[in-house]
Amino acid sequence: MKRTIARLALVIGGTILALCMAEGVLRLHHGTGIGMFMADPPLGDPHALYDGHERLGFVPRPGAVMTQRTIEFTTETRFNALGTRGPELEPPRDDTTVILAVGDSFTLGSQVAEHDCFTSRLQQTLGEATGRRVRVINAGVDGYNTFQATHRARELVERYPVDALVLTFFLGNDFMENTGAMVPGGLHGIEVEPTPPPDGGGHIGPMPEPSRLLPKPAHDWLFMRSHLYTQLELWHRALTARQTFYGDRWREEMSLFTAGSSTEEQLFPNRLALEQLGEFCTARQLPCLVSLAPPAFTVDPDRVATSFSIIGVEGEPDLERLPRELLGLMPATLRAHDLAPELIAAAEREPVYYEFDGHWNPAGHRAVAEALTPILAELLADDE
Repeated sequence: MKRTIARLALVIGGTILALCMAEGVLRLHHGTGIGMFMADPPLGDPHALYDGHERLGFVPRPGAVMTQRTIEFTTETRFNALGTRGPELEPPRDDTTVILAVGDSFTLGSQVAEHDCFTSRLQQTLGEATGRRVRVINAGVDGYNTFQATHRARELVERYPVDALVLTFFLGNDFMENTGAMVPGGLHGIEVEPTPPPDGGGHIGPMPEPSRLLPKPAHDWLFMRSHLYTQLELWHRALTARQTFYGDRWREEMSLFTAGSSTEEQLFPNRLALEQLGEFCTARQLPCLVSLAPPAFTVDPDRVATSFSIIGVEGEPDLERLPRELLGLMPATLRAHDLAPELIAAAEREPVYYEFDGHWNPAGHRAVAEALTPILAELLADDE
């Protein structure tokens, strides 16, 4: 009996030691290339951030605060009385140049602390570059398409005067979401389909629950603590992705980055979305910049082949095709810049996207701020 117990203890001890060693190795080494399949929302209550809106579906709730926790980051997102991220804004001042930043989650940047977001960094770097007192207002909203972002800008400039605007256009899904926004009877002639908030008010609408290895309570606990579990969960998601809601969505979006796919259906709504933005900027006499944010797999070469293969995307990758077509749609009233070259250069030094989240990490936000600073400085100088 004692010998049996000793053997059992040896097996258990060896297993625990092996698991600890695997955990340690995975904490030191990243780069599986398929982190995008960890499509869980961050732990927290996103409903706490948003209220329903008749025209836009949902808007930030003034005064809302939420803490988000994942294995890679713990951040706090707060909205001020204007409904923009950050502390309360001081009254407008004649000696301050105000930049309004709009877009989706890549603008909001809730995966990083306020001071690490490109909008906060841009406030500092642009001030240093121009010698001006600069304020950058972060008006990003999770899940917004270009139509929604433009309408949000219309509302905000009526409440707080601005001198320039920056739209972050995420190439990973904005191209498709602008297409889905066109429905009969809505926003300024080219409608935004309202996304009904669940339970009377909240986030961008209920999403299908992803497949998990363990029940949600155990999953959430390990998801916050174990790289080994997160990697196992990642591969489980990857292997089942083709049969899920997420797989269908990713396949449609990623196919736009292949040489043989057709974008004809999406060109018209995206041209109209950009024209609306251009018309708004012209009417308000605002210099406007559209920054094209590439998805992680176009910046990290380790992610391309693996992601395409697992999702089942056919055709040869052409990672420059979508930004090239989008730049061709850009109205003359808008200045555009593709962030891919700067992010690729920065990624040679350190990761610029999270491993288990498709958004920029602090290094990515820093690279974006550095890329946008000289362009905005030039736009502001030309506007004088």
